[in-house]
Amino acid sequence: MIVEHLGKTGRLQRGEAASSKSTVEILKIAKIGDSFESDEISSEEIAPYQLRENLSSIEAEISLKLGKVADLNSQIRAIAKNPDKTLALKLLRQRKAMEKFIDGMHDKRSTLEQMLMNIEDGMSNKAIFDTLKVAN
Repeated sequence: MIVEHLGKTGRLQRGEAASSKSTVEILKIAKIGDSFESDEISSEEIAPYQLRENLSSIEAEISLKLGKVADLNSQIRAIAKNPDKTLALKLLRQRKAMEKFIDGMHDKRSTLEQMLMNIEDGMSNKAIFDTLKVAN
Protein backbone atom coordinates (compact mmCIF):
# COMPACT_ATOMS: atom_id res chain seq x y z
CA MET A 1 0.00 0.00 0.00
CA ILE A 2 2.80 2.43 0.91
CA VAL A 3 4.80 1.44 -2.17
CA GLU A 4 1.76 2.03 -4.38
CA HIS A 5 1.22 5.47 -2.87
CA LEU A 6 4.88 6.42 -3.31
CA GLY A 7 4.74 5.24 -6.92
CA LYS A 8 1.61 7.27 -7.70
CA THR A 9 3.07 10.42 -6.14
CA GLY A 10 6.36 10.11 -8.07
CA ARG A 11 8.44 9.54 -4.95
CA LEU A 12 9.52 5.96 -5.77
CA GLN A 13 12.09 4.62 -8.19
CA ARG A 14 12.58 0.92 -8.86
CA GLY A 15 15.36 -1.04 -10.43
CA GLU A 16 16.85 -4.51 -10.58
CA ALA A 17 20.46 -5.52 -10.17
CA ALA A 18 20.86 -8.89 -11.83
CA SER A 19 23.84 -11.18 -11.62
CA SER A 20 24.37 -14.69 -12.88
CA LYS A 21 22.97 -16.16 -9.64
CA SER A 22 20.36 -13.73 -8.34
CA THR A 23 18.32 -10.61 -8.93
CA VAL A 24 17.94 -7.88 -6.32
CA GLU A 25 15.12 -5.34 -6.47
CA ILE A 26 16.23 -1.83 -5.53
CA LEU A 27 13.78 0.78 -4.25
CA LYS A 28 14.70 4.44 -3.96
CA ILE A 29 12.40 6.85 -2.10
CA ALA A 30 12.48 10.62 -2.58
CA LYS A 31 12.42 13.02 0.35
CA ILE A 32 9.11 14.49 1.42
CA GLY A 33 8.19 17.24 -0.99
CA ASP A 34 10.50 15.93 -3.72
CA SER A 35 9.71 13.62 -6.62
CA PHE A 36 11.60 11.78 -9.34
CA GLU A 37 11.36 12.54 -13.04
CA SER A 38 11.50 8.85 -13.90
CA ASP A 39 10.19 5.83 -12.01
CA GLU A 40 13.24 3.72 -12.88
CA ILE A 41 16.64 3.79 -11.19
CA SER A 42 19.47 4.67 -13.56
CA SER A 43 22.04 2.12 -14.66
CA GLU A 44 24.69 4.26 -12.94
CA GLU A 45 22.97 3.65 -9.61
CA ILE A 46 22.48 -0.07 -10.27
CA ALA A 47 26.13 -0.67 -11.27
CA PRO A 48 27.54 -0.80 -7.69
CA TYR A 49 25.02 -3.48 -6.71
CA GLN A 50 25.87 -5.57 -9.75
CA LEU A 51 29.59 -5.22 -9.06
CA ARG A 52 29.10 -6.31 -5.44
CA GLU A 53 27.13 -9.35 -6.63
CA ASN A 54 29.91 -10.21 -9.08
CA LEU A 55 32.53 -9.78 -6.34
CA SER A 56 30.59 -12.17 -4.12
CA SER A 57 30.42 -14.81 -6.84
CA ILE A 58 34.15 -14.44 -7.57
CA GLU A 59 35.00 -14.82 -3.88
CA ALA A 60 32.82 -17.93 -3.67
CA GLU A 61 34.57 -19.38 -6.73
CA ILE A 62 37.99 -18.64 -5.21
CA SER A 63 37.00 -20.38 -1.95
CA LEU A 64 35.77 -23.41 -3.87
CA LYS A 65 38.99 -23.66 -5.89
CA LEU A 66 41.16 -23.22 -2.77
CA GLY A 67 39.33 -26.19 -1.24
CA LYS A 68 40.07 -28.22 -4.36
CA VAL A 69 43.76 -27.26 -4.17
CA ALA A 70 43.87 -28.44 -0.55
CA ASP A 71 42.31 -31.77 -1.62
CA LEU A 72 44.86 -32.12 -4.41
CA ASN A 73 47.69 -31.44 -1.97
CA SER A 74 46.54 -34.22 0.35
CA GLN A 75 46.17 -36.61 -2.59
CA ILE A 76 49.65 -35.70 -3.87
CA ARG A 77 51.19 -36.38 -0.45
CA ALA A 78 49.48 -39.78 -0.24
CA ILE A 79 50.41 -40.80 -3.79
CA ALA A 80 54.00 -39.51 -3.62
CA LYS A 81 54.89 -42.50 -1.43
CA ASN A 82 54.21 -44.88 -4.32
CA PRO A 83 57.10 -45.82 -6.60
CA ASP A 84 55.03 -44.87 -9.70
CA LYS A 85 55.07 -41.05 -9.73
CA THR A 86 52.99 -40.52 -12.90
CA LEU A 87 49.73 -39.97 -11.01
CA ALA A 88 51.46 -37.60 -8.59
CA LEU A 89 52.83 -35.59 -11.55
CA LYS A 90 49.35 -35.46 -13.11
CA LEU A 91 47.92 -34.13 -9.85
CA LEU A 92 50.73 -31.58 -9.59
CA ARG A 93 49.84 -30.30 -13.08
CA GLN A 94 46.19 -30.06 -12.04
CA ARG A 95 47.16 -28.15 -8.92
CA LYS A 96 49.31 -25.75 -10.93
CA ALA A 97 46.44 -25.10 -13.36
CA MET A 98 44.04 -24.55 -10.45
CA GLU A 99 46.46 -22.11 -8.80
CA LYS A 100 46.80 -20.21 -12.09
CA PHE A 101 43.01 -20.00 -12.30
CA ILE A 102 42.86 -18.70 -8.71
CA ASP A 103 45.46 -16.03 -9.51
CA GLY A 104 43.34 -14.91 -12.47
CA MET A 105 40.25 -14.72 -10.23
CA HIS A 106 42.21 -12.61 -7.73
CA ASP A 107 43.12 -10.23 -10.56
CA LYS A 108 39.47 -10.01 -11.65
CA ARG A 109 38.41 -9.33 -8.07
CA SER A 110 40.97 -6.54 -7.74
CA THR A 111 39.78 -4.97 -10.99
CA LEU A 112 36.13 -5.09 -9.88
CA GLU A 113 36.98 -3.62 -6.48
CA GLN A 114 38.81 -0.75 -8.19
CA MET A 115 35.86 -0.16 -10.51
CA LEU A 116 33.47 -0.16 -7.56
CA MET A 117 35.59 2.39 -5.69
CA ASN A 118 35.74 4.62 -8.78
CA ILE A 119 31.97 4.46 -9.26
CA GLU A 120 31.27 5.19 -5.60
CA ASP A 121 33.76 8.06 -5.66
CA GLY A 122 32.09 9.48 -8.77
CA MET A 123 28.66 9.19 -7.14
CA SER A 124 29.95 11.04 -4.07
CA ASN A 125 31.42 13.80 -6.24
CA LYS A 126 28.14 14.10 -8.16
CA ALA A 127 26.20 14.43 -4.90
CA ILE A 128 28.59 17.15 -3.71
CA PHE A 129 28.28 19.08 -6.98
CA ASP A 130 24.48 18.76 -6.92
CA THR A 131 24.47 20.12 -3.36
CA LEU A 132 26.69 23.03 -4.42
CA LYS A 133 24.33 23.82 -7.32
CA VAL A 134 21.37 23.98 -4.92
CA ALA A 135 23.33 26.19 -2.51
CA ASN A 136 24.06 28.77 -5.22
